[in-house]
This record gives sequence, C-alpha cells and structure tokens, in this order.
Amino acid sequence: YQRRVHGSLTGLGMSPKDVAIHFSDIESFTTISEGLEPSVLVDIIGQYLQEMSTIIITSGGTIDKYIGDAIMAFWNAPDEVSNYCYKAVDASVLCQRRLEVLREEWGQKKLPKIKCRIGLHCGRVLVGNYGCDSRMDFTILGDAVNLASRLEGLNKRFGTYILISSELYNDNGIKSDFLCQPMGRVVVKGKSQPTMVYEVVGSMSNLNNETIEAAKLYTKASENFYSRLFQQSLLDFQEREKLKIKPPKNTQDYIHLCKAYLVNPPPLSWNGVDLMNEMS
Repeated sequence: YQRRVHGSLTGLGMSPKDVAIHFSDIESFTTISEGLEPSVLVDIIGQYLQEMSTIIITSGGTIDKYIGDAIMAFWNAPDEVSNYCYKAVDASVLCQRRLEVLREEWGQKKLPKIKCRIGLHCGRVLVGNYGCDSRMDFTILGDAVNLASRLEGLNKRFGTYILISSELYNDNGIKSDFLCQPMGRVVVKGKSQPTMVYEVVGSMSNLNNETIEAAKLYTKASENFYSRLFQQSLLDFQEREKLKIKPPKNTQDYIHLCKAYLVNPPPLSWNGVDLMNEMS
C-alpha cells in the first residue's frame, strides 16, 4: 500500500496545486460480485487493484483511496512530477493494456473478464491533510476532482473506457502520442459554456493504421457536426459505419441529429450539448 504524508504539514491543512486526476471503476461490478464466492471475489479484486496501482505508482502517481472497486489517484502531489498530465494518460492506457492480458488469464480460470472505465482531468485543486486531529488523509478537493469523477461515469453512456477532458487533451504531447477522438460536448458544473470530452483509444505506437484512419474519419465527422456542416457530417458518419472496425456508440445519435438538423437547423445559439440529451 502507498501511504503519503505531506512533508510540509504536521497537521490539518491544504493548499492549491495543479494536478492530473484519475478515477476508475469496474464495469458491471455488482453483477460480477453477485456471481462469485466472497473469497474468490476478494482475490480477483485484490489482484486487479494491485496491478492497476503498481502502474499508477510507477508512473509517479499517488493513490488517494480505494472506494470499493474504484481507484482515485492523482499526479504532481505531494511531489512534483514532470509532464504529469502526459504520465496520467500514459498510465491509464497501460492499465487498460495490462487488463487485456489479465482478462486472458482470468478467462482460462473461468473467472470474470474484468473491464474498467477511467476518467481523467487536470486542474487546480486543494491538496493536503484533510479530516480531523485524530484521523486525517492526504487528499485533493475541488471542482476538478468532481469533473474527473463525472468523466469516469460518462464512459457508460459513450461506450468508452478512457475519457479525458479538453484541458488534458490539449496538454503537451497527448494529441501527438495518443489516438483520441471527440465524444461530445458536456456542460461542466459552474460553467455556462460546454466543453468537449475525448476518448483515448490507445497509444499511437501500438495501434494499426486501420484503427487510426477510422478514428480520423470519426473525428472529421464530429468536427463538421459542430461546425454546422450537417450534410458533410452525415456523409462522414455514414462512411465511418461502413468500416470493419466497430464505430463509437454515439455514431447513430449523430446520424439521427444530422438528418433532423438538415430539415430544421438549430438556432444560432446552439451549442451541441443536445447530443447528450439524445443519448439519455
């Protein structure tokens, strides 16, 4: 287990700092837990948490806490971590790749093939010792933490396994080294303007050209949609559906909206967030 104590604090206290935040959760955990003996469940979840935590810690991350099967972690506190946003994304991709191997091992033992969903964001938070005099934890607090958690939950609606914020997507090196595709616009609590969220498909160095080209076509279709070029967007999304690689879950929602907007264009104040309403 990783236990970190803020070196500059002897008691309760928090201070602002920029960090990258990771939330992950096991897909269909309730169903999995109901189908296993308690001792088997403890073993498989213990192995899962150990494997994922090792990757996070090795990359310079700090495990904040385990919440049942969920992991909360962050980078750049208490110690400074260079390129902490990049390392957060890279570690999450490595977690998913490691899970692919573990699923094969679990399948051979007739155990559930666990999948996890990850949400990532970066921003300024309060970091330090939180709690009371008799019991305190080194943790982070703030709206950025809430958004990372929300992104983890949005994976279910998008059918994705790693979602990142636009702030993280635009950080140095992420767009060039990781294949990302825009999933949709969401309104973040406390802000009036929507922000785009992105799926991380994987590391560019580990993906074939077919996967990369499919993501590029989907991205082009999405960009045309939000530029109000609905006819071209419709054609692009329909072309994406013809490819052998399975398209993102929301492709049909985009196609439906493109057809509707070609008949009745949205108002000039339109911000694209209605895609989320379409998926509700």
